[in-house]
Amino acid sequence: MIFMIFHYAASFYIFLKNTKLTFRNLKYQFYKIINKIQYSTRIQTSIISSVILAILISAVISYISINKQLYNNNRNSKERFIIELGKRLENMLTSTEEIPNEDQLTNILKTLSETISKDFNLYSKSGKLLYSSQRRIYDLELFSTFINPAALKNLSLLKKSETIEDERIGTFQFETSYATIRDRIIAR
Repeated sequence: MIFMIFHYAASFYIFLKNTKLTFRNLKYQFYKIINKIQYSTRIQTSIISSVILAILISAVISYISINKQLYNNNRNSKERFIIELGKRLENMLTSTEEIPNEDQLTNILKTLSETISKDFNLYSKSGKLLYSSQRRIYDLELFSTFINPAALKNLSLLKKSETIEDERIGTFQFETSYATIRDRIIAR
């Protein structure tokens, strides 16, 4: 076995020593190899490579299309959920006769947070945090106690009823849904 490896290495060295490694010589060797391939083999190779290329292109297009559809479906689902949540909260707030104070509002939000198993925050009309289901994030100062400025602009200035904004904490990126809640307690 060792003798065979030595033999091949020696014959490769002799080949390199006797052959000039110029571009012209390499080009000649390339054409010589191509001319040894039969014409039918060349046609088969070109057809197979064109089919493989077409499959790869369609796979890339399908991947991009599916990702875009998934992104749009997730975004629409989040918008529907935040609209439903806003309506549910509005109904809870309008069902009480008196104007609820902050403690009653906090209890309603805790109950709502437990039933839907989602985290959410409630901001005042000016953008100050009133309630959070994950208060520790704000206690550790990972996030500002004020609403995202882009969301505030969309909700109060542009009068949108809901918006979704991209946010991040460090390298963790996520989407946050915002919706307006129309009630006499929120309009402080």
